[in-house]
Amino acid sequence: MYKILFSLLIATSFTSCIQKEQEIINDAIEMQGGSAFQKIHTTFSFRGIDYELERNHNDYTYQRTQKDSLGNSITDVLKNNTFQRLINNSPVSLADTTAYKYENSLNSVAYFFFLPYGLNDPAVHKAYEKEVMIKDQNYHQIRVWFDEEGGGEDHQDIYKFWINTSTKTVDYLAYSYETSGGGVRFREAINRQKVGAYFFQDYNNYGYEDQNYDLDELPVDYANGTLPFLSKIENENISLVP
Repeated sequence: MYKILFSLLIATSFTSCIQKEQEIINDAIEMQGGSAFQKIHTTFSFRGIDYELERNHNDYTYQRTQKDSLGNSITDVLKNNTFQRLINNSPVSLADTTAYKYENSLNSVAYFFFLPYGLNDPAVHKAYEKEVMIKDQNYHQIRVWFDEEGGGEDHQDIYKFWINTSTKTVDYLAYSYETSGGGVRFREAINRQKVGAYFFQDYNNYGYEDQNYDLDELPVDYANGTLPFLSKIENENISLVP
């Protein structure tokens, strides 16, 4: 009887943790626009490149257009996991590794642009870790990782999200990565703006070129002013397509 009761207590506690982290993520998504993100068509510019992102529930088309040094128009299109590059509106053949690199970079811009929407995808796992304080504000700290199946090229990356306990907004996030030698990044949300039914935000980007650096230490370094600043992640001229 005691063993049964103990097992029930453990199962109840585990279920409670799952419900807590899921509720926090759901609230954060709702603060950014919620179910409106299931159907969205938007354009913006990022680092001088024009992007057009369209989602219709599980269907999506991500596109970016830029000019090369010769004035050619280069368009990358990712439609439901199928990637294609066009030069002056004509399709071109690419080596698989090259196409995969372009596809991943396009998908990455879309992923960060839509955050926290996407954190309830089937390939995403979440775990509530603890409540922490960053610059006199309380935050829920949630760890996120991905299945290999459906988790993308960087499925092995580990993320941490710090969600404000009062405003329910994602004010900070961090991740470790293995590509290009590896490293860790810490992003501070800035310039939160409302466009239609949606909230979008830019980031100050910090980090180290050491993938083994403890992600939990990044907000401490940030608050102490010792975390190296790397760049700004700014999305300009955001508009919705009717």
